[in-house]
Amino acid sequence: MPRFAAAGFAALGLALVGVGALQATVFAPQETVRSSLRDLSRQPAVTTAIGVLEMGGPRVKVTAESADPAATVFLGIGRAADVEAYLGQSERLDVVGYTDEGELLTQSRGAGALPAPSTADVWTVSVRGRGSASLVWPRTAGQWRLVASAGTTGQAPSAVTVTWSGREHTSSAPTFIALGVLLIVGGGVTLAMLWSRGRPGAHVYVEEYEDEGVRV
Repeated sequence: MPRFAAAGFAALGLALVGVGALQATVFAPQETVRSSLRDLSRQPAVTTAIGVLEMGGPRVKVTAESADPAATVFLGIGRAADVEAYLGQSERLDVVGYTDEGELLTQSRGAGALPAPSTADVWTVSVRGRGSASLVWPRTAGQWRLVASAGTTGQAPSAVTVTWSGREHTSSAPTFIALGVLLIVGGGVTLAMLWSRGRPGAHVYVEEYEDEGVRV
């Protein structure tokens, strides 16, 4: 029974090491979260709701592309209150979250035309590019919103991709691996000791014979 118990502890240790290895590799949390919107032709400009820029991590990169390589793509981030005042009742797609499948969740808002964002003075940071544009934003105190548009009519780019990074993850993999190694070592040492004690002892054989009348 002691041998079976020691072997069981060693086997359990191997299983724990395997679980820890899987958590550290196959099931490890993603270092980046990427979600996108596609086929946005004929849609209004894309904006983000409060908190979305920080939703997936402390650093976000937004990339917008236009189906027309000659179109000017605009990306701008400003304080939420200022951006809300600029948007007013204009029509837009508000990004409110993302799915595990990598899609951005949106809600349609407003009904009016969007003023040209490049002429507004509400942006803390903005970028314009021909055909595409990218903007990187670190987590910053306060409430912020983003606006993405293409052309001069306040329409959405053909695609918008949001990539979050820098999120800190906690993993139980080191605990599983350390505990597994301890069980393997403990079980192995116990098995070695039990095997050593269970070996047959050494035997001394005495043989009697006579040599020239002397019994030896």
